[in-house]
Parts: sequence; C-alpha cells; structure tokens
Amino acid sequence: MILNAPDSCDWPAHQPASSITPSPGIARPTRLAALSILSVVLAFGCGNNGGSGSSGTNGNGTGATNGAGANGGGGDTPLYVLQNGTELPTGRVSFVGTIPGVGPEVTFDRTRALEFLGNPRLFAEPGVGNFMIGSGEEPTIQRFEVTADGEFEPGAVVSLANLGVAAPLRVRGVLFVSPTKAYYVDDQQLLLVIWNPSDMTITDSIDLSSELLREGLRTQFGTASHRRGDEFILTAGWRATDATGTEAGMALVTIDSTTDTVRVEVDPRCTVPGTSVELPNDDLVFFNAPENTYARFTTGPDANPEDCLMVLRAGEASFGSDSYVPMSSLVQGEASFGAALLSGSTAWVRVLDPELPSPPENAAFLEYFLTPSWRWWRVDLAELTMGTIDPTQEPGNGLRPFVIRLDGRSFLPVIDVGGETSTLLDITANPPVAMMQVDGFFAEIVRVL
Repeated sequence: MILNAPDSCDWPAHQPASSITPSPGIARPTRLAALSILSVVLAFGCGNNGGSGSSGTNGNGTGATNGAGANGGGGDTPLYVLQNGTELPTGRVSFVGTIPGVGPEVTFDRTRALEFLGNPRLFAEPGVGNFMIGSGEEPTIQRFEVTADGEFEPGAVVSLANLGVAAPLRVRGVLFVSPTKAYYVDDQQLLLVIWNPSDMTITDSIDLSSELLREGLRTQFGTASHRRGDEFILTAGWRATDATGTEAGMALVTIDSTTDTVRVEVDPRCTVPGTSVELPNDDLVFFNAPENTYARFTTGPDANPEDCLMVLRAGEASFGSDSYVPMSSLVQGEASFGAALLSGSTAWVRVLDPELPSPPENAAFLEYFLTPSWRWWRVDLAELTMGTIDPTQEPGNGLRPFVIRLDGRSFLPVIDVGGETSTLLDITANPPVAMMQVDGFFAEIVRVL
C-alpha cells in the first residue's frame, strides 16, 4: 500500500540552509565547497504536529546492504536502516533500506528498498534486529524484521486510534524500554502511550495534560529524549501557536519505566526547549527553541525570555541553582539557539551576527531564518565560557539543522550543488568530513544491529 499526505510542520521540509564547509580531499561528483544544510525538520521541536508527510503501513519489499561500512564492512558490520526521499512535482517519495555503515564507500540501492509516497516515521532500538514505521495518514505503527541477509519481513501493526491519537505520528516520538515495552509520546493530546513492540499491543496510557496543558498555548517538547538507567528525561515548554510569543519556564519531564510514573517539574527560568545534548560527563544541556528567538524579534525582547540553556547535572533529578545560563554569556549576537554536539563537550550554536544584514522588518518566521546573516559559534558546554566564531564556516541562513546521532558521533545531512543529491557530513570531525552520498535527501538513519 502506498499512501500520501501533505506536510504539516511549522518548519519547512527540505529547505537549503547555511553553508557547511567539509574537510578537503574527499572526491565527490558534486562541488562540496558549496554544500548547504538540509533542513529536514524531523524533530520534537517541530510543534504539536510533530513533522510532515506520511507512511505506508503495509508496505512490502526487501532491503539489502550495499557497499562497505565506515569500518570497512564485513559480516560483523553493524546494520543501519536509512530513510531517504525525493521531492517530485506529484509529491514526496520515500525509501527505507538497510546499509552497513555511513562511510564514503557506502551506497544505497533504492531498487531494493521499501518505497512510500510521503515521509515514513522510522523508529528503532539498536540490537533488537527490527525497526518500526509509523504512518502519516493513520495512527499506526508497523514492525519490520531484518533478516541476516538484510531483507525485510513485514510484521504486525498496532493502532493508536482508540486512544484518540491522530496522524501524522510524532517524529522520534517512540521511546524503547525493552524488546517488549515502549512509549509513544503524543504531543497533540499530551498523552503517554505504553505499548508492546513484540506482540504489537497497547497496554496502558498516562494523561499528561494536567501537568503540561496551558490554555491558549501550544505545548512543545524538546527535540530529543535522554535515557538514564530506567528513566527517560524530556523537556517541554509553551509558546503561541503562531510562534510570536513564548512563556517563561521549562518543564523537566521524567518517566520512570519501572513504575510507569511521570514526574513533571517546571523551572521558571529559561523557556520553550529545542535542541539538547548529552556531554561526556553525563550532564544534559537543553537549549531554547528557535521559536523563542523569533518571538523576541517579532514582539520584542522584553516580552519574551532571553535566549538561554538549562543544564541538568549528572546524577541530579532536578535543575539546580546553577542550571540556568543566558546565551549572552556564551555568544555575541542578536539571537541564538543550540544546534549540535560536535566532539567532546564542544557544540555548534547558531548566532545572528549584528554586523551582517538584519532580517527584514516584520519578517515572517521562515523569512527571518532565511536571512544569510547567521554564523556558527563553537561553545564548550562543560566550561560554559564565552565561545568563538567557527573560522571554518561561512555565514549562512539560520534554518534549524537536522542532526543524526550515531554511535556517539554527530552527522549532518546537506544538499549538494544542484539539489539532486545529498551528502552526510561527520561534524564531529573538525572541519566536517564528507561521508556517504545519496540521491535526493536524507530523512533518518537508525541502528538496528
């Protein structure tokens, strides 16, 4: 079955963003010096609609590993599932197939992949040997087994419709506890669904609205969840539905997977969350969302909280007195928001440079971030001292990058010159290094083995 649905995300899908300059010496059929960020916004911070597109929930096909992995391939090579797509005049076509790694030698064979019209939701937990595809037109999730030779075996389907969950499902909205237990975070109803990914049945649900619903505002979760032992840690905040205003305060949402209880603590500092990163010392750092940055532009800095971040220290269950850090103490610019962890505790932060042309007065949300006046700053999140402009990167626009974390490294999908192919950059390297290339764009990569 092939399904199709329109985009529904606040952020535009697959828009080019600011220039990323990779390390020299990597041969490519396109000119990598002019790469642009692929802003495929498949993140929790996409708003209550959770992203865009749709998926086929009863697709049939095979996936096969092709090429060599980053470590040279071979029978013991870890197995990954790649979601890839192309925009056509008739709509978006997506492909889901297996790859052994993400190195420059890896190729992706679309002819042996599952094919969908739209944008499937891809969920997986490493080591289990299967993955899930969530639908965009129906609130369903289907399991696919991956055989030893990389082929797919379609499995059972679970529907969340009886709980009032609506499509499209939330991107990266599944939290895997074990092979027999998982959560789905429904940010539209503020509901936590407990289900069994082995027999594909729903076991329970938890209403989060009493803690997280605020009248007239949209509750927005941060772009990632983090696991500490038996607990999952998320953040949430509140903003106007049109992104012209934000509320002060960041909610720390902790799910205890042994008791299925949820603890919500709202800290009055900072604001609606966006990107978050986990540091080598196990500290968690939560940045404000770009929606706060835009709100300060439209309704004034005095009407909205300062751009900021919050640090949850390793071993701590709540934010402490030293958790709040204003972004003005880390970067110099008119606006800023977190982007990606590079290596160690160093992160990229997107900063609007006041010495470059300002966004047009009364600019709309997209127009504001498309202004080519944003710079990459490198900030040490362990030291939390003033950062520096990244000298290897040119100014560009400020569309939020979609970062893929695999095996402790950060990868950034970028559109090549001409827009027909995309390259995955390893941004943990300094400067970034070009890895595998695909036709169309990258949407997601998950590890299954």
